[in-house]
Amino acid sequence: MGDLGAQVLDLEGLAAHKGSVLGRVPNQIQPSQKWFETQLYASLSAFDRGQPVFIESESRKIGELRLPESLFVAMQQARGTEIVTAREDRVAFLLADYAYFMRDPDALARRLDGLRPLLGHERINDWHAQIENGEFAALTESLLALHYDPLYARAQQRDYSQQPRQPLMAGALDDREIERLARCLMARVQN
Repeated sequence: MGDLGAQVLDLEGLAAHKGSVLGRVPNQIQPSQKWFETQLYASLSAFDRGQPVFIESESRKIGELRLPESLFVAMQQARGTEIVTAREDRVAFLLADYAYFMRDPDALARRLDGLRPLLGHERINDWHAQIENGEFAALTESLLALHYDPLYARAQQRDYSQQPRQPLMAGALDDREIERLARCLMARVQN
């Protein structure tokens, strides 16, 4: 969206983390809390206050970093859009976005081990078997269905239920479709 002239606050970029148990980006260390807040302030200060700022909804924490409470409250109160995409299109997008795990399946298995207390040994062992068999699409589908979608639904209900989220239907999440979605989002705030 920034390429199209929109003001975008990329919290995950500033935090050097994608915001989930699998969110740690290889070869990147999260900044200190102070440096994160300094970069956040610099980004916000550069924006035109008369124009909208686009932010992906996040929880209070991104990896080990906490969002300033005032920013989180502002995000909760903002008008929002829910991008609705078929699961198979989400799986394809995630396989590309997290491709580094397919090159290091042991790292993926270790990250998923952190979910054992929450999801149990049987489920994690099943996911380990999918990793060992190279079944990354099936693994991604299962992670979405059994962990991420329920987790995000609860978080959205808890943190973002104050403002209704308008749906925006999406197709396959390739560059062209992502640009179309960005243009639609920008058009919505101009109306």
